[in-house]
Amino acid sequence: MALQLTVTIVAFAVVFGVVWFLMERPASRGGTRLGRKDGAGSVQAPSREEASQTSLRKANLSSGKFGQKMLASAKDETKVGAEKLLSQAGSTMSIGTYLLVQRLCAFVLGPVFALLTLRLLGLKPMGFLAAALMILVMPRLPGIMMKRKAKKRGSEMERELPDALDLLVVCVEGGLSLDGGLLQVSTRTKGEVANELRRLQLEMATGMPRREAFLAMANRSPSDSLSLVGSTITQADKMGMSIATTLRALSESMRTRRRQSAEEKARKAPVKMMPFLIFFMIPALFVIILGPTVLSVMDMM
Repeated sequence: MALQLTVTIVAFAVVFGVVWFLMERPASRGGTRLGRKDGAGSVQAPSREEASQTSLRKANLSSGKFGQKMLASAKDETKVGAEKLLSQAGSTMSIGTYLLVQRLCAFVLGPVFALLTLRLLGLKPMGFLAAALMILVMPRLPGIMMKRKAKKRGSEMERELPDALDLLVVCVEGGLSLDGGLLQVSTRTKGEVANELRRLQLEMATGMPRREAFLAMANRSPSDSLSLVGSTITQADKMGMSIATTLRALSESMRTRRRQSAEEKARKAPVKMMPFLIFFMIPALFVIILGPTVLSVMDMM
């Protein structure tokens, strides 16, 4: 029994190490261009279908042999969903590697966890329940990790965006163009918003139109505020509105949203504290207050 349990733990450790290595290994970045040249030699923006095919080709090249097999056997909806999730999480993992990790969690880690829980808890209802829970949870574990990473990245963007917009407003109202203001913000600030702005500038420098670049940033951003900024600037540029006035209104709106978010979290704090007060602090207070009285009554009786 002890030998079998040791072999199970060692096998689990090896498989978990392989999965962790695949999750943390950065994908190789290819030199795929974002635009194409026409007959006159000018760079044209790729269409949505070409951009999707380009990203899938890049993922195919950086996935490795097993990742390419997973990518070839997956459905188009699965590929698009995985690509969107990875882009929102800011992960450099390729789509094929992510699908491979999902298969490993579903068909290797899930059964290993189930066997481990059965050996630890025994062939009892609690053991079978824990094993079934492991089999159901493990295939969804990579997606849960990526969604949590995307949510954390979105929260950082929500916190950094008002300050970045203020700096952008100062630059644009000071006489710089929108591209020059974006360059100043991306070089003078740090964080997820600055990284997205650098990627935005890189896409525009490779020939993608400004409108397509902002729409792409809005689609891959996990922050609703940054998506709103991208779509608003796109609409203002299309309709010929003043960029400085639009950015000023966006900056005030983002600061209002951040203040309202802080107020909402403050209002939720008492509700979140209630379970801890009921189950931990109030019983301790009762013990401290009534304990001496109970001991005195027991001595008298």
